[in-house]
Amino acid sequence: MTVVQTALGQVQGSQSDGVHRFVGIPYAEPISRDRRFLPAVPRSPWCGVLQATKYGATCIQTPMQGLFGLLSPSADTFGEDCLNVNIWTPNTQGAHPVLVWIHGGAYFAGSGSDLGYDGSSFAKNGVVLVTINYRLGAQGFLDLSAFDLRYESSGCLGIADQVLALEWVRDHIADFGGDPTQVTIAGESAGAMAVCTLLAVPSAKGLFRGAIAQSGGASTVISKQTSRLVTQAIFEALEVDTPAALVAVSDNELLAAQLEVMTAARESVDTTRFGEVAGSAMPFQPVFGTSVLPQKPLVAISEGVAADVALLQGMTRHEAPIFLYEMAEMLTPELAAMMSASLVERLMLEPEAFRQYYHGEPSRSGFDAAGRVMSDMLFTVPIAQMLAAQASHSDQLWCYRFDWENPNFDGLLGAHHFIEIPFVFNQLSSPGAREFGLHVGSEDLAKRTHLAWVAFVKNGNPNHEELIFWPSMTQKYASCMLFNSTCELGHLYEPEVLALWSPR
Repeated sequence: MTVVQTALGQVQGSQSDGVHRFVGIPYAEPISRDRRFLPAVPRSPWCGVLQATKYGATCIQTPMQGLFGLLSPSADTFGEDCLNVNIWTPNTQGAHPVLVWIHGGAYFAGSGSDLGYDGSSFAKNGVVLVTINYRLGAQGFLDLSAFDLRYESSGCLGIADQVLALEWVRDHIADFGGDPTQVTIAGESAGAMAVCTLLAVPSAKGLFRGAIAQSGGASTVISKQTSRLVTQAIFEALEVDTPAALVAVSDNELLAAQLEVMTAARESVDTTRFGEVAGSAMPFQPVFGTSVLPQKPLVAISEGVAADVALLQGMTRHEAPIFLYEMAEMLTPELAAMMSASLVERLMLEPEAFRQYYHGEPSRSGFDAAGRVMSDMLFTVPIAQMLAAQASHSDQLWCYRFDWENPNFDGLLGAHHFIEIPFVFNQLSSPGAREFGLHVGSEDLAKRTHLAWVAFVKNGNPNHEELIFWPSMTQKYASCMLFNSTCELGHLYEPEVLALWSPR
């Protein structure tokens, strides 16, 4: 056992194979029902020794859909005391660089306590790894600002929780052997979107010097106009009309209403009811126009707000087919083309160029075509926009694409969403990796990928001796590292893609 002294009290963790592990450390007070939609309160000191050998609670949530349900945390982990951190450190003495990991899950699911985020390999390579839990779904992003100034930033509480966790790292990570002046934030999917959002959050300024965004850009935010439509839908589902009435609503009742609204938004094309999240699986997103997030992150980044932050940004080669896996047999080329036609009309894109690029190849299956469309819409375009915004202000910018393909699921998924995580963490044998058959991946590829992340955290540069030279990105369309059995330089996307997604 390992015991450290912090300003809040003593913390006891465990030690194994040269790694010190402290899990379930609260950085804020529990989220009681009367404070469910208010900013978190920093954790007060405790008496005695805090036992940090078991993971803490996670925010209540519904399981993710489809194959992602395999990664959903168990309901017995849900609880009010869900604002906590987990730490893996090589030594509680010294000043090692720190990586703070923000989990994904579309802002309504996931957990920083997922076993796939085990930080042992980072610790063995001289990096302190911290994972965090934060408020999700309605608890993290329900905008009540129209009712009371106390709720001015309630639509950004999930992001505010992340800032509070970073402040905890700043104030206490030295007690665990970390250097608070050498912090990098990282995340995948919604975690990457949170990373890009944090670049534009004034209160997060100075809390990190580097950022890694895996499969997510700076565009996943909503306006107050839309957020209030979502709030209205939640109120209707709960049959309440004021925030005060929410105190009588249990977490389970709120979760049921959240699921009802998420389902309705996903299946709706009515923008008068759901605004910009009509047809989206993510009606709960950070709300801009608040003190936490004054403007759209992409706008702020394009104005240079993150010029001093080193950024590693990328995606997988086939992000979206995994979202459509259950539809694989029914997705004929004709159905895929019909789905695209509706999208093209709604977004006012050029129909013939779009049709020719995505549906013009006779041998392409409907599943493949639909997957390409969704991949570019949700990932390629927002990430390209993010890279362009940062490239105009910084030469500390690296781009990657993960190309290794999953041989399971009849090969339909390719290099799918989240596939790189077990390689980044060098945890190919984790339960989640095994669920998806990723444990058969190359150990050499895992080592090269992992060491690139380690190098970036340590030096603000992902180059290392077991990888070919990786140039920084200084142009809007530049080469990036393609991670595969053989790593090489290439391009993130085809140059014509961005034009296809520009309104006519």
